[in-house]
Amino acid sequence: MTARPLLVSERQKGNPLLKHLKNVPWKHDATITPDYVLGDRNCAVFISIRYHMLKPQYLGRRLAELRAEGSRWRLRVLLCLVDVEDATKALHELNILALRMDCVLFLAHG
Repeated sequence: MTARPLLVSERQKGNPLLKHLKNVPWKHDATITPDYVLGDRNCAVFISIRYHMLKPQYLGRRLAELRAEGSRWRLRVLLCLVDVEDATKALHELNILALRMDCVLFLAHG
């Protein structure tokens, strides 16, 4: 049985996270709304705290796009890289946003 590749949005080109995906086949796909498609009905959107602090409206727009696709996604993951020292305020904002947009929030400390 051959594993289907993880679909990765063209938006993610240059994301250093991709170099850590060693045991999972993946390929870029310009047609997907989320950053990563993790199976038939599961997806993820990636954000770093640093980027969120620079562009606080960006993530809300991205998650609204996912939500607009209705019931297509059974599981929506918000994958957040904590890449600043004091992330308390930003994490509070992201936690509320994830809750409002029916996302599961995963944190990765880098």
